[in-house]
Amino acid sequence: MTAHLSQRAVDGPVAGLRSSGGISSFATGTPSSSRPPDEMQVTVLLPTYNGRRFIVDQIQSILGQNDVTVSLVILDDASSDDTAMQLERHFSDMPNVTILHNSRNRGQKECIQDLLGLVQTEFFSISDHDDVWDPDKLTKSLARLLASGADLVYSDLTMVDASLGRLGQTVFEYSNMRPIEGRRPYALLVRNPVHGCTLVGRRTMLGRSLPIPANIPTYDRWLALAGACGRGITCIREPLLLYRQHDSNLVGGLRFGFRGLKQNIRSGQANGQLGYLRARLESRLAMLDGIAGLHGRSTLDRALGLFFRSGRTVRLLFALPYFLAMSALAHELGVRNLIVDTACTIAAPKPFILAVPVPASPTNGG
Repeated sequence: MTAHLSQRAVDGPVAGLRSSGGISSFATGTPSSSRPPDEMQVTVLLPTYNGRRFIVDQIQSILGQNDVTVSLVILDDASSDDTAMQLERHFSDMPNVTILHNSRNRGQKECIQDLLGLVQTEFFSISDHDDVWDPDKLTKSLARLLASGADLVYSDLTMVDASLGRLGQTVFEYSNMRPIEGRRPYALLVRNPVHGCTLVGRRTMLGRSLPIPANIPTYDRWLALAGACGRGITCIREPLLLYRQHDSNLVGGLRFGFRGLKQNIRSGQANGQLGYLRARLESRLAMLDGIAGLHGRSTLDRALGLFFRSGRTVRLLFALPYFLAMSALAHELGVRNLIVDTACTIAAPKPFILAVPVPASPTNGG
């Protein structure tokens, strides 16, 4: 662990996590049970930043999971409110909770990367600091992992307001998104349905997932790519947590399509429309390099990379072949959304970056 972290609960998971055993039956992908066995262990990773309003509710829902042994590792990213004090007051004496502190703010992706490096149990999960988990979230997720043999499972989310009042839709419904499953990394270029706060993964996938490439925009997109390039990803279409929408959301629920594009621009997540569209292409180039680092660069990788790097005129000329290719690679998204994607891809200014090579990951990570 790097020197910028300080550890308060030295007798917690960092020092004492142990494998839960039984991994040999998972390695072949053969279902071993319809539900996880007793005493299955999961390390839950929780980065926090100025989360005092909701952090206690979130942690209580994590520690209240049914039929799973939870080891919770919390990393506070130099909060400027009293989040750290709340953590120490309520949870520092719990033997299955470890509280770590950054000496300076480093951002969510860096915190997640540090936390992933601490995982020693066979399974891990990631949490936001402002949601509330269903009591069977981990049990259901582990059961799906065991049954599918996949590297990673994710789920839908119920959208609620700051007071946990339901807003009437799930994230999949609001975002007009159908799940992506299996070994389909190219579909993730267009849209990432994996919210990091829902995922549960196998520790074996982390050997090829870390470090997270600098140009990949979000950690959950990278973990989804790594899973899709490995044993695959799978989805539980049932919402397994209450996903708060409030004025301090880092991401929140975003629509897909023209409405989502307008929402992205209005929310300040992009430097105007052209800036957003350029950043979108640059993100895709980074993900293509990530895919190449995970399983080698293919002819399709090269063709897509050349298309994304080209100017608008060239992209317009090859718009129909691109649309047809993505219709095959990402058919889950539907024709309307693929038309939106093609239009945005053609309209984007030429990206600033050409390519950032991603070193090949070790093949023994699972």
